[in-house]
Formats: sequence, structure tokens, C-alpha cells
Amino acid sequence: MDILDSKLLLAYFRRPKKVIKYYDIFSNIIDGKKWNWSWICFLFGPLILIYRKRYFIGFVSLLLYFIPYINILFAVIIGGYCNVLMFQKYKKYYKDGLSLEPDEDAQIAYMFLSGKNDFVSIIANLIALFFIFVFILIVIGGGDKDVKNNKEIVKKDTYYQKALEEIDLNHEEKGLELLEKSCKNGNNKSCKIIKFYKGMIWKSFF
Repeated sequence: MDILDSKLLLAYFRRPKKVIKYYDIFSNIIDGKKWNWSWICFLFGPLILIYRKRYFIGFVSLLLYFIPYINILFAVIIGGYCNVLMFQKYKKYYKDGLSLEPDEDAQIAYMFLSGKNDFVSIIANLIALFFIFVFILIVIGGGDKDVKNNKEIVKKDTYYQKALEEIDLNHEEKGLELLEKSCKNGNNKSCKIIKFYKGMIWKSFF
């Protein structure tokens, strides 16, 4: 049977819509077009690779997604080459099927079993989802911690308190000087107020 036989594709991917989709994609790859952009792969590349039993590269890409800047670059690479990696796995099963099962019906059955998600795939995806969930919690938790830390800085910052008093007395220049010192001490609130005042001064010229 031909590698892109519709029966094999249907046995492997299960759904008729996917047969049409991957027939076109795999045809392009066979013709030499290696870059096949996929937004789904870009957003959920590690999960899709693990789902399609590319465990090693799936978990490596998952770990790289946690590294700032590199994660964006790698997401783009996976977005363009994910389908190639999927085709390589499909091709391997096809060749294995030819060598093990010369009968056409047996080949179709072999591809059906190869495309089926086994216990390992399900557990691997659950582990990947767990890592993503933990990462989200760390990001959210880290943000809350930064807010709490800044609130403590505001409470202890005497420059900030004095600056507010000076501004209340219309001593804006002195108040801004104190806010500058407060901002340098790590008070984000002071930095925002300075930015606001400078913006107001700039707008007053127009």
C-alpha cells in the first residue's frame, strides 16, 4: 500500500477531516517542503508531540518552554516543523507495518493500533499538563509576591510619605525629588507617580 493511502491515514488518525488535512501536509513534506506552519503546534507543540508518541522531543520542548526568550524561538520552530516530526513517526509505523504485516488488512490494523493513544501517552500528557500548571502557578504566585513586597516598601518608605506631604502643600518640585529617591529605593508606586507627572508636564506644552 502507498504511504499516503487513505485507508492507512484513516486508520492512523481516525477522523476523515484529519485524513484530508494530513494528506496535503504529508504530500508537501514528501515533495520537499519541510516548513509547514501550524498555530496548534505553535501553541501546544509539546502536548501534540507527546500525544503523537514523540516523547523525547516532546518533553525537551516542554522544558525549553520554561526558558525566557528561548521558549518563543523554540515555539516558532515547533510551529513550523511539528508536522515533519509527526510524519517521521507515521513513516516509521508504515515501514514497520510493511515488514511485519504484508497483508493489506493487517497493515491497516497495525496503523490503527499505532495511532491509538496507549497508557504511556496518556500518562506523559498528564505529566506535561502538570508541569504547565505548576509553571502558571509560579508565574501568578511570583507576581503576587512582587505586589506584596512593593506594598511593604511603600509602608516603610519615608521618602514616599514625605513626598506626598510636599505635593499636598503644592511643593511639587520638592515632592518629585523625594519621589525620585523613593523610586531608586525600589518603590514602584513612586516611579508610576513620577511618570504620570512628567506626562502631565509634557502635555501642558500642547
